[in-house]
Amino acid sequence: PAAWNRHWLLVPLLAPDGRRLGFIWADDPSDRLKPSRPTLLVLRTFANQAATAIESANRRSTLERGTAELEALHHTTLALLERSEPMEVMQAFVARAAALMETPNGYLYRVDRARDRLVLDVALGLFAGHVGTELGAGEGLSGRVWAEQRTIAVDDYSTWPAGVPVYVGAG
Repeated sequence: PAAWNRHWLLVPLLAPDGRRLGFIWADDPSDRLKPSRPTLLVLRTFANQAATAIESANRRSTLERGTAELEALHHTTLALLERSEPMEVMQAFVARAAALMETPNGYLYRVDRARDRLVLDVALGLFAGHVGTELGAGEGLSGRVWAEQRTIAVDDYSTWPAGVPVYVGAG
């Protein structure tokens, strides 16, 4: 009755607030016996330590991300102080935003109020060939953000029905 016979032992990794972070799976012990109560307590302690280490790593990652964001804001402020041309300022903003998101891609549309249009003035990476593209209010993702004045996320632009054809193949 104490022999291990196709048993599985899963120990949940629990965060301090009770969220399940994952599991530790231990199987087929060499002595082929079911674990004793003291062994199970040791496994629970080990799982608690593992969960604490995971949470600590997550907190550290969040802190490092926050530090990087503050550094990017600081560098952007310094860059703005060094530039006097509006285009240089916009390019600095897009470059910093892209760096903050760890991507080579980014763009900035400027509102041309006289013509009631968005004009793509700065473009990096995938969008570099699209400088000068214009959109109306509600047209494409940028036009919709402009019209609705809110952040919008699209999972797959190529299948989004309101996508602008010029960007569908952009990646």
